[in-house]
Amino acid sequence: MAQHQRDFKLIFPTVIQMTMIGDHEDLNAQLNREVDEVRDATPNGRPASWSCDVYTTISNNFLLHQRPGFRRLNALFIENAERYGRALDYPMDSYGVAMDMCWLNAYRRGQSQERHTHINYIFSGIYYLKAPPGASKLIIHAPTSDTMLVPKYLKRTKLNTPFMEVEPEEGMMLIFTGNLRHGVKVSDIEEERISISMNANLAQRRPS
Repeated sequence: MAQHQRDFKLIFPTVIQMTMIGDHEDLNAQLNREVDEVRDATPNGRPASWSCDVYTTISNNFLLHQRPGFRRLNALFIENAERYGRALDYPMDSYGVAMDMCWLNAYRRGQSQERHTHINYIFSGIYYLKAPPGASKLIIHAPTSDTMLVPKYLKRTKLNTPFMEVEPEEGMMLIFTGNLRHGVKVSDIEEERISISMNANLAQRRPS
């Protein structure tokens, strides 16, 4: 009987960049003061269309990158988005990263974030300011996760998994494309989990 040669290839990869900021303790000390000021001045801006319960400034204070106290974080978001763009062969010699939105989310026990995308944005990012032990995980959903009919898998492998869980760490920054579906599991702890998110696009560089 003839022998058949088979090969399994992984195509259309979902690329996520994870960076641990080296001196995040100093950065976080400054950001914590800024976040306290923002929260004192900003009521919960949770959109009416959200079914989850979480404190967020996404609809009423979403330009945090323009605050002087967020300048360093803004630069880190841009630096890492540019590195991500180069890894995916975006034309980064001709284009820079233009920040459009930056907001914060704070989760306590029982709070979560439903699955969603950041439509019309090339880059999305998350920075974890506070992530105590047991903080709720980020869930990243595969593009195929909405398939209606699937068998009961014997085990989960890289060939069939419909999602990935990311355990947040203070000082961790994630960069991914805005069309990637993601959400946050329900928090089981009393301590707050605080993240700062951003959306950005490409902007053509001006000639020097």
